[in-house]
Amino acid sequence: MVKSLMSKHQSYVVEAWYMLHSVASELEYVCSLNRTLQRLINEELSRTFRPVKEDDERTSLLDVTILNTMVTAYCDKLERVLSRGTAFAPSRLLAHLQGKLRLVTYTDAATRTTSLHISSDVSSLAL
Repeated sequence: MVKSLMSKHQSYVVEAWYMLHSVASELEYVCSLNRTLQRLINEELSRTFRPVKEDDERTSLLDVTILNTMVTAYCDKLERVLSRGTAFAPSRLLAHLQGKLRLVTYTDAATRTTSLHISSDVSSLAL
């Protein structure tokens, strides 16, 4: 949308509309969020548990607030896309994925944000 306004080409308008209104593109977005979260967590865990060398600084690269925001966005988007029933997915897929997510996340009742169980322990893991 911004590209169309800046470059005065209308071809980007169609792509922006598609991204905002297509179930396939929303599922693609959920998958990319999933892959990104997995890579971030795997990178942090590999840094945390690698052998210690001299003058090795073990500080966490993850900002827990940003990570929790990504997890909340992922869970919300996953629920919105799969609960509509327009995606070609089994009807029990959402319940199954939510059950899996409950094993590794918790939701704060006051703020309604979803956090990973490891989020509060990331700084203690990076000793």
